[in-house]
Amino acid sequence: MGRPASTRLGLARSALEVSRNMTLRNRIGFSLLACGFAGALGACDGGGETGDSGGRGGAGGGAGGGAGGESCSSEGSGTVNVEIQGLPAGLVPVVELTGPGVSESLAESAEFSDLGAGSFQVEAADVFNEDPIVRTLFRATITPSEVCLADGESKTVIVTYAAHPASNKLWTNNSNADAALLGFSSDLLGESATVDPTVGIESGAGNEVAFDRDGNLWSVGGTLADANVLRYPAASLGVSGGLEPDREIFIRDLACIPAMRGLAFDPSGALWASTCGGEVVRLSAADLSRSAEVEPAIVLSEITDNGDLAFDSAGNLWVTSDGQVVRYDASRLEASSSAAPDLRLTVEGAVAANLAFDADGRLWVIDFGGNELISVPAAELDQVGDVTVTAEVTVTIGAAALLERPAFDEGGGLWLALNTGHFGRLSPEQLTVSTNAGAPTIPATVIDSAAIGYANRIAFFPAAAGLPLFHALP
Repeated sequence: MGRPASTRLGLARSALEVSRNMTLRNRIGFSLLACGFAGALGACDGGGETGDSGGRGGAGGGAGGGAGGESCSSEGSGTVNVEIQGLPAGLVPVVELTGPGVSESLAESAEFSDLGAGSFQVEAADVFNEDPIVRTLFRATITPSEVCLADGESKTVIVTYAAHPASNKLWTNNSNADAALLGFSSDLLGESATVDPTVGIESGAGNEVAFDRDGNLWSVGGTLADANVLRYPAASLGVSGGLEPDREIFIRDLACIPAMRGLAFDPSGALWASTCGGEVVRLSAADLSRSAEVEPAIVLSEITDNGDLAFDSAGNLWVTSDGQVVRYDASRLEASSSAAPDLRLTVEGAVAANLAFDADGRLWVIDFGGNELISVPAAELDQVGDVTVTAEVTVTIGAAALLERPAFDEGGGLWLALNTGHFGRLSPEQLTVSTNAGAPTIPATVIDSAAIGYANRIAFFPAAAGLPLFHALP
């Protein structure tokens, strides 16, 4: 039986408000509505920083009301039926129907009768499950997303949620092995074990992994013959096999080696690359939108031995530089500069090689040579000039480990590369206890896989909520 448009779905709205992981006004990933699920995850170009459309629409297109350029009559009444499918039991959809005289949030399929004729839109926001390591992201395809309802008509809109192929996995690039990119499902990571990867991708990806908000995987060329920056579409990340990038970007006049030393998205979605020649460059939305040779409009230069880079929650850029960590304030990132950084931070007794921020704003630094993981409290990070600080915590890993580019999970644990064939997790408790080479820390979880040659960057999609990462979805 249909329900009047004035009826509010009290029970559905209550469930919606409890489980809602993001508001409908924060339209992350609505490229899905414009291109369809596979298109939005892999091949849809548009107005966002990374090729997402970021707008309203539907895989099946609309009818009238502006969708087809025709006017939609407002005379009479009809029925709109919204069918929602695809979510596992226990997860509540986040769907909204709007139109003349109606604005309904839906937590289940529903039929609306006696609606005034006119144009009606359906939108759906992301839904996540709960997971201690990395969540599954469910995104919706809507067919059609807009309908023109004439007098006496009944229209059906189908909202289909599906699991994002890149989500619910730990990803790492993989050196000295057949598959350059490996994905391990979260259910393989709960305890120390010998496992096979869920996904193994043969590609030209090099020693870097960075995700955008649509779950496309960005990497760097593995050889001098490859493009400097590569994009692998999200829709292709769910299965093993060979995979070619769908975008290849060459940075003009980058002739030195090793050319690429790190990638990081800023809060707006622009991609910053640490390159040889003492530079960090910004690749804009236009630069990222297609395969091309580009000349970055913004370049930070005169950086000594620059390496890894990361953004904090304020949008400041941090770069490892000659064993130190330097900060360029967000206010300086709108123009090229060769001036000194705002902060040059030395961690006493450490040589900084890699960076990560936790949800509390601490800076974690890897000293590769010392096999140490070092934390600096947030309160120490707002200084200016040349500053030396003492580590808050120093976690020493066994001498056989080759520590590189770490990532925090949903539970606050830190994953990082170890020795050949292994990566592991330091539990939140282990991250509070300093150790030394005489009694090093053994990671709480160690994953062993014959598919791993040597892991480098660890990454999750989506990144854990609360982290200052562009792909840390709500």
